[in-house]
Amino acid sequence: MSTAAAIYIGAYTIQMLIARLEGDSEPEIINEFTAYTRIGENLDKTNLLTAEGMDLAAKALKEMHEAAQYHKVDQYSIVASGSLRNAINRASLFVLCNNEFGSFPQLLSNKDEARLHFAGTVTKEFAALPIIVAYIGHYGVRIACGTMNGIDIVSEIPVGPGVLNKKFQIDTSAVGFFGMRKIMTSLKEDFQTFSSEYNEWKSKAGFAPELFLVGPFPTAYVSLALGMPVIDKNNIPSMPFPRRDLISLSRKIAAMPPEKRQKLPYLDQNMANSIAACAMIQRAIVDTCGMNEFRVSPNGLCMGVLKLLPTLLF
Repeated sequence: MSTAAAIYIGAYTIQMLIARLEGDSEPEIINEFTAYTRIGENLDKTNLLTAEGMDLAAKALKEMHEAAQYHKVDQYSIVASGSLRNAINRASLFVLCNNEFGSFPQLLSNKDEARLHFAGTVTKEFAALPIIVAYIGHYGVRIACGTMNGIDIVSEIPVGPGVLNKKFQIDTSAVGFFGMRKIMTSLKEDFQTFSSEYNEWKSKAGFAPELFLVGPFPTAYVSLALGMPVIDKNNIPSMPFPRRDLISLSRKIAAMPPEKRQKLPYLDQNMANSIAACAMIQRAIVDTCGMNEFRVSPNGLCMGVLKLLPTLLF
């Protein structure tokens, strides 16, 4: 038995998952951490990671390393989002990581990310079914379709809450009926290429697929939908959420003034500016896949790294 830590450096967060590994068994989660560093918030304009974000990243990496040492981690795997590929000063971030852990992160491709999210999400409980795993990141959506035997489709849709907020100013205003309609029409166009690939795959799948949404934003949706904090995340994957409830909640959140979104119960304040845009993107994914219900997985890329650690090659 060994204790391993998977660390994911994204444009919006840094995440760490610590787990015990033993043979072919599922990793046993010991602890998990998420730090909202927002290092890529101005990446679209100048291709520079923010100085403030770098400082927050240095602090987060130091604290995560201390936590990992406390749990006696003996294996580390550190990866970085492909969304950082165009950041001209990303080397500074990677040096921070090397200074702390003695290792530079592996820069993932979009395909790598989708594969790892899929591996981290799919469990033996759903082994016999075709699965769709959609990761909602701040600057884009990664989608993988397949089964436990392999992935058939990998797709990237370059629209996340950060992109949608910039285009429609959702984070700074309340959105009415016609504004919502305009945004959803735009999202339908964004998902058009994936829609064609997906429909062809679905027609050959043989069984109705299961849809899983992954990432901090869908997990936050669970708390809002249930009206309570999520204490036991292990119960989330077995809980289907109806499409009609997602539509109702997305309309409610979008219609709120931004200052009211800041006061939503059980919502991390770091997500308040993005939660309305994220809810609309979740709707677009569910509608594109033609689902009446969906599931939310608390596990994703970091769990995928731990599951594939013995054979992980990029």
